[in-house]
Amino acid sequence: METAARLDLPASQWFTEMLLRERDWGSMDLMSEEERVNLLSDELQRLELDPFYYAPPSGESMADVAQRIDRLIEALHRDCAGKRVILVCHSGRSWI
Repeated sequence: METAARLDLPASQWFTEMLLRERDWGSMDLMSEEERVNLLSDELQRLELDPFYYAPPSGESMADVAQRIDRLIEALHRDCAGKRVILVCHSGRSWI
């Protein structure tokens, strides 16, 4: 909401949408790079082999993220036909 407010669009209505969130890195999330290398080297090898479909333990793959975003776009298409919509996110890139 703070990021969206910086757009200075006073007549806008802002909503939080849980489908538009960062990738869940599961058990890797709070680890340092050193911890990942030392504790999860086999997982990092799997990530290298298939970065789009790889899901960290208890996390989600980029394919999962893409499906979430696809559901959001479908909902916007259905529920916001004829309206102008701005999606605001950060921490990573999204191309829609």
